[in-house]
Amino acid sequence: MMESQTNNWINEKMGKLTRKRKRKKKEEEENNKFLEKNSTFIQSIYQKFMSSCSKDLFNLNISNIDVGNKEAKNFVKNSPKCVFECITESALDEEFLTKNLEENGNTSLLPNILFKNNFSKFILQNSIYLIPPSCSFYIGNVADINQLKFEANSFDLIIIDPPWQNRTVKRQKTYKIFSNNHSSLSNSNLLTNIPIPSLLTQNGLLCLWITNSEKIFNFALNLIKNWKLILIAKWHWLKLCKSGEPICQFNPSHKVPFETILFACKPEFVEDFKLIRDDFCIISIPNAYPSRKPPISILLEKLNLIKSPQNGLELFGRYLLPKFTTIGYEAEKFWVMLAWQKRERHIILNKTSPKLKMSPGPITQVGIDNF
Repeated sequence: MMESQTNNWINEKMGKLTRKRKRKKKEEEENNKFLEKNSTFIQSIYQKFMSSCSKDLFNLNISNIDVGNKEAKNFVKNSPKCVFECITESALDEEFLTKNLEENGNTSLLPNILFKNNFSKFILQNSIYLIPPSCSFYIGNVADINQLKFEANSFDLIIIDPPWQNRTVKRQKTYKIFSNNHSSLSNSNLLTNIPIPSLLTQNGLLCLWITNSEKIFNFALNLIKNWKLILIAKWHWLKLCKSGEPICQFNPSHKVPFETILFACKPEFVEDFKLIRDDFCIISIPNAYPSRKPPISILLEKLNLIKSPQNGLELFGRYLLPKFTTIGYEAEKFWVMLAWQKRERHIILNKTSPKLKMSPGPITQVGIDNF
């Protein structure tokens, strides 16, 4: 009798495991189809770009190319770490704290305080951090936004770059916050509970970065719907090496060299953003620092698709911008002084002058001005 029960238990467990494997395999197959469709489209864009761009755009000495981008990786590895990378829990006091920064001050940038630079110029803090003009930032949990109070009640541009979980993040442990199960899908309520309808102005624009997962894409669509917004367009960011080749092959079953950003607004203001066309593709050499996205607000403005944001908000942000409030555990990460040294490989392509010119900036960062 006991042997029979044991066999039944084993068969039940094996059956569940088999069904789980089949379900996972089916999800992977569906996701590969989803990615293959996007990959085919973006590959065609890439081919058109390479055939029409200036011949000397990627005219680098191939023999001098740093295979594996070791120089950039070493630069990032040896650069100063964000002092708040270890922060994984909120500790917001009952009393709301805000602090105006002083020029060349020595204010300790503590977590859970809303800091403001009210000057119309860059200021330096502790001889370490550059703070852009007219910006504010909060180092802490995005969930605290429900308790924070801002001078303006709403924002005309909101950018959200959640730390979506994926295989690369798991393998490289890019985000320490995952050690405490802060994955946005495992903690979907974090995003769902962000009061976007009240934070976004009536004619405001929402920008949401997502990964190349059909599951996350569908989750994002439901998220936008729950926020009572309308999806108006999706863009893609294609990442190239210095040689002009994609950073990896278009392999839907493994990895692809692009990411996606969704744009949404309130239903009654869709016409205000009709110039933001669907399936637009940004092409650039990515920054050496992980998760450094193109400055989407600046691109939208340069392309005359939106007016200059007067009061922007970035959630899960890792850098600061003028007239923006940035909230996240690593809000000031990319404004450490040593991350802004003069490097030889900062290339700017200008529409009116297609020749390459050298410019100071973070290593391997490419800016495309008015393209």
